[in-house]
Amino acid sequence: MAEETADDLLSLADVLADAVRLHALQLHGDPDDSVAVMSAVNGLAEAVKRYADACFTETRWGNPFAVRTEKEETTPEAPSKGKKSTIVTVEAKYCIGVRDMRAAKNLLARRGVSGDPCAPDVSDNPVDVVTALFLDDGWNPSTYDQSVIELIEEEWSCKPQQTPRTGK
Repeated sequence: MAEETADDLLSLADVLADAVRLHALQLHGDPDDSVAVMSAVNGLAEAVKRYADACFTETRWGNPFAVRTEKEETTPEAPSKGKKSTIVTVEAKYCIGVRDMRAAKNLLARRGVSGDPCAPDVSDNPVDVVTALFLDDGWNPSTYDQSVIELIEEEWSCKPQQTPRTGK
């Protein structure tokens, strides 16, 4: 695939918006058609990757969709005094089936992931394998080979926090 450029960011944003719409339409129209849903998910994942790659290639800004931890700086400048942050709570729940432990552990080994950072090796416990994958890639289980790691169910919500946090 050819590298995208900053000139392509607007057109890639349109492609991304179209992929989101297609995904939403599929889920709205027939969420039980797993082949069509996964096709829409794969199209969306590809559009996100192309957009994120173009952002970095031309501007050196990282992936705007990457999950950040509290330890990472999320803004280039300090917030202005007296201005309160808007706090958003994201809750996600996944039901995952580990269908092939050997293949799942091989996936981790190919990535160079030793597993749980608190343990020397990932055991034969499916929870350890799923945890290691989550920690390694920021978690998008729909991109895994479904014969190895199966996404059974996914729920998530994103909402403003009722009581603003203060301090720091």
